[in-house]
Amino acid sequence: MADDLKKIKELLEIVNNKVGRLETQLTARSATLDLLKDQQSVMNQKLDEMQETLDAHTASLMNIE
Repeated sequence: MADDLKKIKELLEIVNNKVGRLETQLTARSATLDLLKDQQSVMNQKLDEMQETLDAHTASLMNIE
């Protein structure tokens, strides 16, 4: 019986270790996704600013014509 309990404890430690690794991986992936979303947001803002600038230049050119 004591042998069985020892085996069960060992298996539980292995499972706990693997679960801990998975949690670490998921946390890292989540952080990476958050970083990508932030970068995409910044790029979208810059593109919006460029579009506003292009629209202003296009309007200026239309007035010149």
